[in-house]
Amino acid sequence: MKKLLAMALALLMVAVLLPVTAMAEGTGLPAAVGSTITLEDNVTLASPHDITTDTVLDLGGKTLNGRLNIRNGANVTIKNGTITCPGGQALNVLGTNTGNKTTLTIENDVEITATGGFGVCIFGADYTSSTGASVVNLNGCKITAMAGVFVSGNLQNEDGAVLNINGATIISNPEIAVVVNGKVTVDVNNAFLEGNTALYIKAGTVNINNSTVKGIGDAMEPEPNGNGANSTGDAIVMDSKQGYAGDMKLNIAGGNTITSEKGNALQVANTDVTTGTNVTELNITGSTLTGKTDAVKLSEQFVTAVATENSGVTATVTGGTFNGNTTVLENYLADGKVIRNGKVVNKTITIIVPDDSTDTTTTTEKPANPATGANDFVGAAAALAVMSLLGMAVASRKK
Repeated sequence: MKKLLAMALALLMVAVLLPVTAMAEGTGLPAAVGSTITLEDNVTLASPHDITTDTVLDLGGKTLNGRLNIRNGANVTIKNGTITCPGGQALNVLGTNTGNKTTLTIENDVEITATGGFGVCIFGADYTSSTGASVVNLNGCKITAMAGVFVSGNLQNEDGAVLNINGATIISNPEIAVVVNGKVTVDVNNAFLEGNTALYIKAGTVNINNSTVKGIGDAMEPEPNGNGANSTGDAIVMDSKQGYAGDMKLNIAGGNTITSEKGNALQVANTDVTTGTNVTELNITGSTLTGKTDAVKLSEQFVTAVATENSGVTATVTGGTFNGNTTVLENYLADGKVIRNGKVVNKTITIIVPDDSTDTTTTTEKPANPATGANDFVGAAAALAVMSLLGMAVASRKK
């Protein structure tokens, strides 16, 4: 009897302990202490969790599995841990109709993995137009997802959302690292973007500085997509697509490495806008752009629009290094610039100074004024003056 009682007690203890072990990994976020939520164990959310008030989510070095919705003008910071999501987007950031900005900041000690969708999606107010645009700061975090970051808003009107990619790594497998669908502002600084296409733009302003932008997919012709984008193998695509706000502005500053293994470093495309372009500005002031064959490919509609007076479309190249055919860029070079061996350099002039004692010549190159080209004329005048003086000197000696 005592042995049976002991066995029964042992089984009871196992039965009691099993649920405790199973519940050690929770199904909901812990209660906030002040404005901070701290994970003490791994959590698998039973359903998407809404954060609607200012919150610091400290993952405590643990893993949160599931989806978070940041909304209602909340200011949320996520730090110190891992977020995984097997399907859909791991984080939704939703604007408001009240004018309050929903803000999400993800710190550099956070890693996000979304195997079945986007890592971060930025929308207007509950997927409709918004007056309180969202702001998302990716501060050195790492996002690995089927598709990395999607930033939208109201597709046809001003949204004003802001995405700051500061030192973050965004890797998409097998889709697009960053898709910009809305009339928003995206700043990419000291970042690493990689995908079958790294950056696909349909609207808004994108600024790129000191970053690596890499397309690794198979080369494909851009196709019209009214609900996202299709990868093309290019590093960057600017696509004029009907139904989108357009007003695309791309500023490629210095220090960037923009490459495609099988496509172009930059392609300006028209998938279904047959006349004109939705691009407003293309400015390249530096960086290295390398494609499989050519660095840059421009649609006929874009080229025609830039060449048309009063079209409102501009393209300017003041620096950079490009492989392949660079004639497509020559019409956009700033005054005083030329492309030599694929690199944008200052124009030079040559002043030949004769030497009375030998048959040799001395060559001096002086860069032109990149703004006005005025040194071309100053240099020519100086050369004439030198020649005149030297001629007088030679004549004097011969007398």
